[in-house]
Amino acid sequence: MAKNTRFRMMRLPLSHLEIICCSVDPLGPWDHPDLAAPYWRLYYHDRRGAYVVWRRRRIGLPARRAVVIPPYTSFASGIANPPAPVVTQLFVHFIIPQFQWHAEPGVYVLKSMRQFDEIAADLISRTAGSDLDPGEGFRVIGAVMQSLARMPADAFHRRVLDDRIRRAVELMTENAGAPVDNATLAASVQMSTRTFTRAFARQVGTSPHRHLMKIRLDRAAVLLGHSDETIERIAEECGVNERSYFTRAFTKMWGAPPAAFRKATLRRWPGSTQA
Repeated sequence: MAKNTRFRMMRLPLSHLEIICCSVDPLGPWDHPDLAAPYWRLYYHDRRGAYVVWRRRRIGLPARRAVVIPPYTSFASGIANPPAPVVTQLFVHFIIPQFQWHAEPGVYVLKSMRQFDEIAADLISRTAGSDLDPGEGFRVIGAVMQSLARMPADAFHRRVLDDRIRRAVELMTENAGAPVDNATLAASVQMSTRTFTRAFARQVGTSPHRHLMKIRLDRAAVLLGHSDETIERIAEECGVNERSYFTRAFTKMWGAPPAAFRKATLRRWPGSTQA
């Protein structure tokens, strides 16, 4: 007799999936030493030639295979001698807030996936600069989901958070540009300020103020590389109204001032204004 089985699922915030960009670019010679970013990357190449360097190991990227790189992975990338014809790259940058789980940094070359291959081949064959219709947009989201589903199980680690602390993190993310203090966050989850700050630091590993600043600076890094907004406007959107303070905090976290970070980011992909 068949046995009913019920699985306990992790809380996955897929409703918050944000596709930052999806683009197809022909790649000429390039060599970039540091491509760390606060968002996920999904790559697909129509032929061999591209490579990444992660933890001093050079990894050749195979043709027609999905490659997933989680946030905060510090790696280099390049093509030393581009083949003829050149390598065409499909890339998708996306964000999934990691409230109760996080992915280990790394370079994950996934097994071939027939449906994903069909989507990628169709996108690569499109006319450069053409817009995606809604159906194609959902196919891109499907490709992202397929890739995450094929990630090795040990790539993800669950972070155990009390429901109240999880909700506070969500509120920080949703209202990162607004003035938020510990007392307001504590009241929103029905905790005293003292109890909240202690519980937050114990479970998240840092203070609420520092975690909020990390969320803001992560968002600033995304906007610097994927928008034409001024640095002053980006700082304001991220809840930091003082330019000098924003510059100091951003430089400390990302290793470069906002203007230099933007210049390097926008230069990374030949023929593209995306990172």
